[in-house]
Amino acid sequence: MNNKRRELLLFFIIIFLGLLTSTVLGFLNGGFVDKGLISFNKIALSILHDFSFHDEDMLFPAFFRRPPGYPVVLSLSYLIFGERYFSVVVLNMILWLFGITLFWRISRHFLRGYSALLPPLMLSLFWGAATYVFSTNSDLFALFFTILFVWAFILYQEKKTTRWVFVQALALVFLTLTKPIILYALPVLVLLFILFNKPFSRRMLIGGIFCLLIIITLIGSWSLYSYRLLNTFQLSSGALTLLRRADDVHMSPKRIQAFLLSSLVGDYVADKVFPGYANDPEPVTKKTVEREKKYQALLAKDRSNDTEIQRLAYKESLSLIRESPSKFFLLGFIYLIRIHMPVNHSGIDLSHLFVGTHNAFSEMQKTFLVIGIFLTWYVFIGISLAVLVRRLADWRKWGIIIFLVFYFVGVHAIISHSESRYLLPVMPFYFLAFSVFLSDFFFRRGLLTKV
Repeated sequence: MNNKRRELLLFFIIIFLGLLTSTVLGFLNGGFVDKGLISFNKIALSILHDFSFHDEDMLFPAFFRRPPGYPVVLSLSYLIFGERYFSVVVLNMILWLFGITLFWRISRHFLRGYSALLPPLMLSLFWGAATYVFSTNSDLFALFFTILFVWAFILYQEKKTTRWVFVQALALVFLTLTKPIILYALPVLVLLFILFNKPFSRRMLIGGIFCLLIIITLIGSWSLYSYRLLNTFQLSSGALTLLRRADDVHMSPKRIQAFLLSSLVGDYVADKVFPGYANDPEPVTKKTVEREKKYQALLAKDRSNDTEIQRLAYKESLSLIRESPSKFFLLGFIYLIRIHMPVNHSGIDLSHLFVGTHNAFSEMQKTFLVIGIFLTWYVFIGISLAVLVRRLADWRKWGIIIFLVFYFVGVHAIISHSESRYLLPVMPFYFLAFSVFLSDFFFRRGLLTKV
């Protein structure tokens, strides 16, 4: 068997592992029965039956407005495979396995031979992504379109054909309409495309302008739809996410220390140093929940008034931030750590690991286990980020990946409470960077050849 066939065989094994990992996690997490977000189903079915994102009362069929990217594709899956949970799983599985395949193609741009199989292998086994295959959730959808965009971006640099510009545009539209935070990155992404690919032929220039118009038209049409329906140009509701961050300005110095320690080694260890912390940990405290319930109660009374309720929540958020803007932004450094927290088999961060559970273990055993898990994970994260920083010198090759990673991390650290799943769209590139580190490490020691 020659090297190419052996490499292809190994890749099919990786695909099988991705299928197996997601299925096992689906079984363990009870994912064979739909426990995902009902709002996505409601929107998808409304599109399928009524060709509309809103119901007969001109109300959005979700408690808070959600972006339309995932529901649109979900409605197509319902149309093809029927209106049942199986259709969700089929869609997610296709995106998951195709995403692993495209990620392998990306990896071959940075690594050679069998080394290029390591990043997709790590992704296929990553429980934090595979767990979403059996779930009605948009996070896996966003991961796929991030990979698709980067793959098309790289291919255009190599082949200079218009169709890859179109694929980039399509991926960006769906990514933005799934994770609206990307909207603010679009000007930079367009600028990077121009810088990395100039000069352009006349044909490429016309094609690029056409694709830019596609992006503006599709995203702008959803913004105009929101304005017509709810009198706002925003792509989705997001005020309560910012509000969770804004109330951090009321943290005491002692509370900040506990929050930092918790982000580094979890609530269990933080509670040992700061007794009582684990009973009401950051960032979603009892006070935060009560504040959110106030707005949820307002919305329950008058769903048609979502825009006004969002405006009130934004107003309170900005009022809190103005009390201490420097404190608000400085606390973002803790969220840079928190968004990188390790996750369990359900994709939920391990911040509360061992708190009030697993009493068969002694306190010392729990402490060492928690510290060991967090330390191991953060070493992986630290090495990956260090590789990306070092690759700044090779900006033309790595620039798009570096920008996306640091944009996702930085913006979420500032405007959100930084759940670990927010990192998922760019998590594959941590595996890529870590694989580059391993490849270089073993190559320097003569244990690996770059052929």
